[in-house]
Formats: sequence, structure tokens, C-alpha cells
Amino acid sequence: MRKLSFYVYKYSYLAWLKLKQFGHFLYKKGGIEELYFAYRYLTHRYHPRQFSPIHTEENFKILNRIPLSKGLSASRSGLLTPLLSKGEQRRFWIWNLFLFGAPQKRVEQVVLFTFLTISLELNNPFDRKILKFFLNEKVTLLGRLYNKVEKINGKEWDRQELHVHLDTYKRNSILQNRVIEQMEKAVAKQRKPPILEEAEKALKKGLHPLLITMGCSGAYWMRGTDRSIIGLFKPFDEEIHAPHNPVGPSLQGPLGQRKTRRGNRVGEAAHHEVGAFLVDSYLGFGIVPRTYYASFSHFTFFSARENRRKTRATKRKFGSFQEFIEGFIPLTSLDKEELNTIPTDEFQLLVVLDVIIGNTDRNTGNILVGEEKIAAIDHGLCFPDRADDFQFWYWESIEQGKKPLIPSLVELLQNFPLTPIRHKLQSRCFIPESALDRMEERLVLFTRGILAGKSPADLSDLMTREYLTPLISRKETLTQAASEQLTLYLKKKNH
Repeated sequence: MRKLSFYVYKYSYLAWLKLKQFGHFLYKKGGIEELYFAYRYLTHRYHPRQFSPIHTEENFKILNRIPLSKGLSASRSGLLTPLLSKGEQRRFWIWNLFLFGAPQKRVEQVVLFTFLTISLELNNPFDRKILKFFLNEKVTLLGRLYNKVEKINGKEWDRQELHVHLDTYKRNSILQNRVIEQMEKAVAKQRKPPILEEAEKALKKGLHPLLITMGCSGAYWMRGTDRSIIGLFKPFDEEIHAPHNPVGPSLQGPLGQRKTRRGNRVGEAAHHEVGAFLVDSYLGFGIVPRTYYASFSHFTFFSARENRRKTRATKRKFGSFQEFIEGFIPLTSLDKEELNTIPTDEFQLLVVLDVIIGNTDRNTGNILVGEEKIAAIDHGLCFPDRADDFQFWYWESIEQGKKPLIPSLVELLQNFPLTPIRHKLQSRCFIPESALDRMEERLVLFTRGILAGKSPADLSDLMTREYLTPLISRKETLTQAASEQLTLYLKKKNH
């Protein structure tokens, strides 16, 4: 039976390839669109991101329970069903032959998606006892699954590929544990400010968090007891590419990975939000709203494991909380004349702050402008631990960036309090040593450019990997290396 199913799969797949070529020919040459799209519907190849993660746990139990002699089918939503009788198996293979191998391919994708998802995600990462038991159980079950998935429906799986997935699971589990433990420690070390207590009272009164539908991550408006919005809460496990991102499976993944930016890991955005505020308040800039670590419990918080049509459980979330500020509008709402009214000293505070924290995501939506005042928000993608490309477009796009840096900021750059800021970021926000080294390199390079008489607009393209990477291996002679890279940059810009 297994040999027969293998040949059925093989020749149905070859038939599908031929039909694919014929379909493209009809669409391009004959113009018969209805026939072409009917063919596309029948032979559609599913991508793992199209399957719902709600069925992952159930599929995992089925894969461990099903005998090797039985087959599987998969629904469009990604729910596996065992083929227990020979009649069910025959019907599946006839249907598979009729649809040119699409059902079998769907089963393969769901099995691999289940294998990867269950390997890289944790159900309850905040309970140490549950976490330990869950990890031990998973290792045992995955070991059994390792010998089983290669035989499902006669599919010849690559054992080496599955072995790589198991190794990835072990490595990512260590990374996830580290991210979770750091977040728990950061929340525990912080003294709870009154505004967080106000938000908790509002939750107990039944004032639910309001999920923001814009953006690529999960963020919630938190209200006070008077129903007014008092702050924005960003759970660390709902940020972009985190396990419980509410946007959907395409933006979900394990904690600790490098997905959005090469210098940032998934799950560390809350540390960067708080770190940006600490730097701003220490230097006295006053352009970043107050930001704290926070922890809230409520059933409306999103979970990828939960069926939202059923009764939802209360979930405890950790993340960052930023106070809501009134009287500000995004930079994108201003016309050219209004842009010229922004105070130069306020604008240049933002320039220096972005250099210090290494902001890789500055855009017109996270620069807010008020009455002769600027506010900077959304600092999740800061403090990269690798040399990255910083597109400081606004330095040359706005007239204030073309003016020389004000004397007080020049003096600050020359006598920058690097040691106390490094200590504060490392002890309170768990910013790694490598990210703090990159901060020092950016500061030295930018300072050399300013002391050479250049404006921020002249240096807008200086903060790139081309000029920052050579500084990494020159720690003893960092100032000299920065001068060399500045000379190369200015020569290239003049040509």
C-alpha cells in the first residue's frame, strides 16, 4: 500500500506540473481566464502561513496518536483527520489523483507546520513549573514524532531536515526562556507608578483594553477610571513576529529571533521603549513620553492558541506602557510652512537622541509635533547590537536639519556621560554589551562629523553599515577610525 501510494503521489505531482504549464499557456496565449482560474483553484498549493494555529495542539496529539499504518487528510483551515479505514484511505487517494496531488501536498504542509510551530512556541511561558513540565513533555513527544512524520501517507521525508528542525527547537527554547526571564525581572525590579495602578483599577471596573487595528503588532489603549485614555500598552509577546501577534500567522514566530531588523531580536521591544525614555530623561531632553514596564491581566488580550469564538481565558501580559500625551499631531499632518515653525533646538534634540539610541524605524508617524514642542514615540526597534543602516531622511528633508548643531548639544556630544548611561541601560533594561558598543561607535562617528563643521543634513547618510562596520574592530583607536570613515564619506558625497 505504501509503495502504491508513493507512485500515485509521484505521478499525480507530474500531472500537476504539466497542467500548470498548460494553464499558463492558456492564460497567456488563449486568454481563457475562467478555465485558468478554475485550474488554479483545483491545484492550489497551500503555504503554512495560511493555516490557523488554533488547531496546532490538536494536530500534534493526532500525529502522536495515529498508527504508522494509517493515513491523514487535512481541511482547508489546517485540521488533520486520521484515515482509519481502508475505504477512507482509498477515497482520499482517488480525490488526490483527481486534484493532481493538492490534498496530499496540503497534508505535508500541515504536518510540517505543526511540527515547527509546536517546537518553537510555548503555551504558558510565565509559570516556571508549567514551563519545565511542558518542555520535558515536548522533547519526548518530538522524539517520537521524529520517527513517524517521514512515513505519513507514504511521503518520503528528509530525516536530516527534521533533525535540523529539532536542533532549532532546542536553540530557540533557550532564547525564548532568556527573553521571558529578562522581562519578568524588569517588571519585578520596577517600582509601580500611580498611572499603572489607575489602569488596573479601570480594568477591574470593566473598562476593557482597546486593541489598535493599525500597525504590525499588538498594542492596546489603556483607560483610566474616568474612561479617558491614559496610555498605550504593548505586550512583548504580541510585537511583530512574536508568538501571539494579533495580525495573524504571517507575522507570528518564536521569541529571540532576528526577523524585523538584523540588529534586534523579537521580544526585546519593551526594553528598547523603556531604554529610550531613560536616556531622554537622564539627558534632560524631555521629548519621549514617560515609559514604564507594565503587567496587566485581562481576557481581551490576544492569544494565537485561543479560539476567539469561544469563552476566552484571562491572560497575564508583560510589556511596555507609555503615557498618552495630548495636543500633539503626527509630522505627516503638517504642510511645508508648518514644518518651518518647528523650533530648531527641539528638532535637533530628536536628531541627537536618534543617534544615541540607534533608531532604525523613525518615520512621519512617530514624530509628533505640538505647540513649539516635539514628542518622539515608538522606539521598539532601537539599540541594535549589529551595525545597521539608519535612514535619517528627516535630517535633510526638514529645513532645521540643515542648520549647524546648537552649542549646548555640541558640548553634550564632546562630554557625553557614556559610563552612567551604559550602566543604567544594562542594569535596568538588559541592553546587551554589544548594543552599547554600537551606541558608542555611532556617537564617536557623529561627533567627528559635527566637529568638522557639518550639519545633520550633511551627515544623513553617514550612519550606514559601510561606515559603521569598520569601527567595530578598532575599539582602541575608535576616534581615529571614525575620522577615517568620515573622510571617506565626505569624499564620496562630494563626488
